[in-house]
Amino acid sequence: MKTDQLIAALAADAPAPRVNAERNLLMAAAIGAAAASLLLALFVGVRGDIKLMLGDWRFVAKFVVAGVLVMTMARAALKLSRPDVEPRLALRLLAVPLGLLAVLLGAEALTQPASAWGQRAVGSNGFICLSVVPMLAAVPLLALLLALRTSAPQSPAILGAVAGALAGGIGAFFYAAHCTDDSPMFVAVWYSLAVLAVSLIGMIAGRRVLAW
Repeated sequence: MKTDQLIAALAADAPAPRVNAERNLLMAAAIGAAAASLLLALFVGVRGDIKLMLGDWRFVAKFVVAGVLVMTMARAALKLSRPDVEPRLALRLLAVPLGLLAVLLGAEALTQPASAWGQRAVGSNGFICLSVVPMLAAVPLLALLLALRTSAPQSPAILGAVAGALAGGIGAFFYAAHCTDDSPMFVAVWYSLAVLAVSLIGMIAGRRVLAW
């Protein structure tokens, strides 16, 4: 049987287990989120002015960006687990959170003098972000990879990278409750680097764990 015929055959059978795939991915994300929240509470902590900061759009925007990343990457992971879906779909869906972040960056640039952009991008918690987000994303990534082991992706590495971005988004969402750097410029630099690191780990793991 030729490769394209095999893919067509697998794709024809794919609709039947789709509900299970959705359920498994949702359960993995929920388990990962619960673990991340527990790690945050036990070892990291939340900032003490959350109620006050709810009125600041920059603070709220951190959670929105991370939440949109989680939702789009969950959709991408579910679709890319099928052999008839091309990996380029991940790039199209990734444009959604990146576009949102670009809008927020524009809003920040319009409200802050250019002389302050560098400081707002550097912030004061960059290296903490680079270490805590991957820590909070570790269990979500493991749970997601296990949930996706029964998938049949065209590219296990790309699916692993998407799972990593999804896990990184979960980690970033919970880390945002601790981080005192609220500027979208900081988010664009440090949160993105942290999520990218988790995504790279997912890509490396996906090559072996998600191969079929």
